[in-house]
Formats: sequence, structure tokens, C-alpha cells
Amino acid sequence: LNDSQQTNLAQWLEERAAQQASQLQEVTGRADSTMQDWVKATRDFHPLEGVDPFMEQTLQGEALENYRRERLTERVNRVQYEAEQRVERLNGIVTLDEAQQDQVFSLMARGSPDFDPSMQFDGLGDDRAVLAPGQSRDEAILAVLRPDQREQYEAHRARQRQEADDCDRQEVRDNMLPHQPATLPRINDALVPPNPNEFDSA
Repeated sequence: LNDSQQTNLAQWLEERAAQQASQLQEVTGRADSTMQDWVKATRDFHPLEGVDPFMEQTLQGEALENYRRERLTERVNRVQYEAEQRVERLNGIVTLDEAQQDQVFSLMARGSPDFDPSMQFDGLGDDRAVLAPGQSRDEAILAVLRPDQREQYEAHRARQRQEADDCDRQEVRDNMLPHQPATLPRINDALVPPNPNEFDSA
């Protein structure tokens, strides 16, 4: 980038950071905000989101082609890393066999928001490892598990929810003022969502 382009990029990054910081403050500043709102807001915090269109308009020729290649490589590495980590977490819970690990890795990778059909890397498999129409990624992964593994996984999730529930209740007790009612709110579902994207944090 030349000096002018660097200045424009720095300005864009500052504006983007301010925008996302404002969004986080809006969530944390609301009286009715829940832990789930906060977790979602921080999970959706991506400082470089939207930088590709900016760079597409800024760069030309060979510089643009180099940028596209580098960005694709970054995305491939991110897809692989996240898929490997999620397979490892799930394997630690239900002990996947080799074939299951391959299937889950492919489903995790192809289900990533960073995945692009043009990507090719080891373990990706072929087009058979794709979601059926109307099928979520978590449903596809559950279908890979044996009945006994699904029971193990559900038991693990139940323990997670119970631990989060106990932690929430203790925190509320510690912070409760004398005039507050004794009824304790249940916010454990915010910490450990029972359904959406459950394998992201298995």
C-alpha cells in the first residue's frame, strides 16, 4: 500500500472499531441485557469484517491478486484450525473412531462461515460430506454419532447446564441486595445454549 492507501485503511479500521465498540456498549448498557446477549455480541465481534470489499476497491492488478491469495490462505488455515479444535473437543467427550473424526471434521469445515467451495485441503472429503436440505450442521454431526455416543454427549451437556446453573445462582446470591426478592433468575441457558451451534463449544 502507498501512503495514501495506508491512511485510508487506518481510517477505515478506526471507524470499524468505533462502530463495533458502540454495538458492544449498547448491549452491555441495556438494563435488560442477558449473558446470552453479551456472549453473542462478543462472538460476533470481528474487527476485520468488511475489509475485503475495501481492499478490492483499493488495490489493482498484481497487488489485488496477491491480496486475494493471501486472504484465501488465511481463511483455509482458520477453517482447518477451528474444525480440528471442535473435533478434538467432541472426541474428548464421546471418543470418535477414525471414520467419525473424518466425517465430523468435514462437516465442521464445510459448515464454517469462512468456508468457500473453492477451498481444497486434506480431510475435507468430497461433496458427500455436505448438509442435506434443511439440515443443520449440529443435526448432521449428531447423525454421525452412535446411540451410546449421543447419550454420552447429552449427559455431558446436562452436566454443563447444571454447573452453569449452580454458578449463576451463587453469583446472584453474592450480589443480591437485602430488598431484592429471593427468587433467583435462571440464566444458565444463556451461558450454555441447549441447541444453537452446540458443537461450537462441545
